Amino acid sequence: ANGSGIVIEGNYIGLLANGTDPGDGERVNHGVEIGGGSSTVRDNLVAHTESGGLLIESTATITGNDIYQSSMQSVTGDGISTENTSGEVISITGNRIDDTAAYGIESWNAPGPFTFEHNTVSDSGNGGGAEIGGIRIFGTGSTVRYNVSTGAVGAGIAVVQIAGANSQNLISKNSTYANGGLSIDIDATNFAQPNGDGVTPNNGAMNVG
Repeated sequence: ANGSGIVIEGNYIGLLANGTDPGDGERVNHGVEIGGGSSTVRDNLVAHTESGGLLIESTATITGNDIYQSSMQSVTGDGISTENTSGEVISITGNRIDDTAAYGIESWNAPGPFTFEHNTVSDSGNGGGAEIGGIRIFGTGSTVRYNVSTGAVGAGIAVVQIAGANSQNLISKNSTYANGGLSIDIDATNFAQPNGDGVTPNNGAMNVG
């Protein structure tokens, strides 16, 4: 979809009317793709898609959606992705995202700032590929708070450098548990470890302010 003032609301997307998987050859690629303008995507059920749930590439408010099994044919498919953006204002709040091959909420190599609040992300990164965490942000000035991230193969929340910077991101009041990696992993490798690099030594070499 492209255009200003688009509202996508209250739909069943990707699943049959009885809630089941349509099966191989019948699934949609992404549940929703927003390529331009400004949009609101709210209160939809998106499930059983092939390559991802929501692909958001422009200004948008994403709220109240349920996203389940959203990357059944792609190890890099995310629940909600903002990865091709370049500074647009995007708010992702109050969504429930479960059983995703890659990240539940992803902002691959995008500068932000984003607002991710009150989302529940569970059982993500389980597709056997390289993207293994719950929530991932890059860049500067994003807010990630009041979220639940649980059951990821990797980190619950990964904060990754882009062009040498991942500063002034607020990570606050999240609940992260039962993940395979750190609850919050702040990458200090300048993109060498984009899923997070494990425990960062407390040696004064990195400014996390």
